[in-house]
Amino acid sequence: MNGPALFYDKAAFRKAGLQPPATWKELRQAAAKPTAGRSYGLALSAVATEEGSRQYVPFLGSGGDLEQLDSAESVSALTY
Repeated sequence: MNGPALFYDKAAFRKAGLQPPATWKELRQAAAKPTAGRSYGLALSAVATEEGSRQYVPFLGSGGDLEQLDSAESVSALTY
């Protein structure tokens, strides 16, 4: 498959009282709740190749612009 997918830990979501997110705002809220110590509510591949940079395209598409990476919307999406 050549597309992003979101995997989640059903047990961790149940324990935190969460439902799978359907929007970017819900993703941010859901990821914040189980984040503590060495546990993170969201993790991305950090491969140091073009594959790693492709991990950010969905975030950029949430309001940013590939043609204007220095716009406030792009910076916000890429620093999510």
